[in-house]
This record gives sequence, C-alpha cells and structure tokens, in this order.
Amino acid sequence: KVFFVTPKVSQSAAAFNYVVGAIMGSPRLAKCVIKRNTEELRLRRPCDGVEISFRCEAASPQGNNIRSGWLAGAIFDESAFFDQNDDAAVTWQDNVTAALSRLLPGAQIWLPSSPWADDGYWHEEHDKHQKRAAKQGADSEALAFHSSSRRLNPALPVGLEETIADPMERAREYDATPVSAMSDLFFPPGVLALAIDNSRTHSAGTVRLPPIAG
Repeated sequence: KVFFVTPKVSQSAAAFNYVVGAIMGSPRLAKCVIKRNTEELRLRRPCDGVEISFRCEAASPQGNNIRSGWLAGAIFDESAFFDQNDDAAVTWQDNVTAALSRLLPGAQIWLPSSPWADDGYWHEEHDKHQKRAAKQGADSEALAFHSSSRRLNPALPVGLEETIADPMERAREYDATPVSAMSDLFFPPGVLALAIDNSRTHSAGTVRLPPIAG
C-alpha cells in the first residue's frame, strides 16, 4: 500500500489526484489498474501479480488505520499542520511512527508541507536534517530541502502571489517562510529588547533605579 495521510481525508485528495493523473496518463501503467475510485487506486503488477493500492486516509489515534499491511510508501501532506499538542488525540509523530514500522525495503515516507511556525516536531525534524546535510553532506536516511512555490513550479501565473493581501500569509504560502512562534506572545522578545536600557544596568546586579523625568 501507499498511503496519502492528512488530518482530514478530504485534504489528501490533491496529492492523490496528481498520482492518479500520472498513472492514468501512462499507457503502460494504465493497463495495470484494476480498481479506481475517489479514495483508492489499485494496480496489479503483470510480472508477479502483486497488487499495490494507493489510498487516501485521515490521520488516526496512534496511526491505527495505517498499520495494516506493508507500505511501499507514505505521504503525509501538509505535515506542519498536524496537531502537535501533547494531549492531542491524533498527532503527526504517532502516525509517522506507525508508518515507519510498516515500510518495505526501499520504501519512502514523504513529509511535504507549507510551513506553519518555526517550532514544533515537523519544523524541528526538517531543520535538523537540513543542518546535518550542510555540515556532514548527504544523509543516507533523510533528505530535507526548502523551496519557494515558484522555484518548484515556474509555470505559476505571474502575480499570483499578490492575490494574498496579508504579507505574512503570502510569505508562508509562496516563499515557504514560517511564522515566528514568538509572534503571538503578548510581549514579543523584540519589544522587550527595545524596552531595556543596558546603560542603566548596575554592575552589581539588579537595582531599583529612579525613573527618568518625563
């Protein structure tokens, strides 16, 4: 099996449909299709009769619905948008762990996503593998890369980015720039830094200073 997993099953339809289009557009692969509907595409290999099923699935507690059978691959689309709270019933980590335990030799897990914030499990994993590759060269187990939408798809209509008025949302969706996790704090670190006058700091430590008149 190859699973397309998202927080809601309807969200995995886009990635699933790309694969369906590629398979049905191939004269060789289209002949192998034995089942096709909105949530599953099944092929039978002519060389040995093995069947490969491409399926849309919603993420589930502990990844229970992707533990059945062996995986030729798994795609967790929009991975950064999975709920990462410790008390969440369905988490990205649980579902990826479940998929890892079922991978066949040579199988891959893909974790594509627009970014959300510069924290959380997905961001930390992505950042870790990028830094490891920069320091040590290619990693035999994982590859992480960052790209804008236009670099991945130069055919995007010119000016499409400008249709999103919010500059933060535009940067996230088209430049793959995560929002700072500090942006929703009541006093962000940058504001606090501007409120501190280091020249009035006493060398002996914290002291009570008289206010500056005016």
